[in-house]
Amino acid sequence: FRRLKLERDHATEANPSRPADVASQVEDRDLIRHALRSLSHRQRSALVLRFYADLSEQQTAEVMQCSVAAVKSLVSRATASLRERMRGEVH
Repeated sequence: FRRLKLERDHATEANPSRPADVASQVEDRDLIRHALRSLSHRQRSALVLRFYADLSEQQTAEVMQCSVAAVKSLVSRATASLRERMRGEVH
């Protein structure tokens, strides 16, 4: 998600948004939000803490009161689930 955001930010700077681009961005945002809501609370929390709050695995484990291995597993399963859901929505 970080890479996607950086790519979009860079593309926006290079080319001013047109109405069709804005509509596409809103649609993408809504699609991602819906996919995130489909995750379990713990998976969503792990993703938000790791990638949105930019915490390390250790810091995320401390906040979630679980092991680093559990954080890795939650993030892995969540990203796999999101990837699969996003493929289904795009096609």
